[in-house]
Amino acid sequence: LAYATETLEVIAPLAHRLGIWEFKSELEELGFRYTYPEQYRHVKQLMREKEQEMTDALQAGGLAIKLKLLEDDPVLTHENVTLTVKGR
Repeated sequence: LAYATETLEVIAPLAHRLGIWEFKSELEELGFRYTYPEQYRHVKQLMREKEQEMTDALQAGGLAIKLKLLEDDPVLTHENVTLTVKGR
């Protein structure tokens, strides 16, 4: 538990300051998981419940962005450019 707390309070913020975003996120998740196991399970359950809703929203938003880009830039349409919009 002490290592998990240290990870949340010291190491993850250090990774943030160093710009190591992916590592920082993983450290925060692991630190939170072991420091606050009950809250972690609750948050994970909420995320599972909202996953499809979030996926649908990202797809709809991505489609709207693609359509707007194609509408505003005829070169994209003329050159038959493939557009991909990703969310994280």
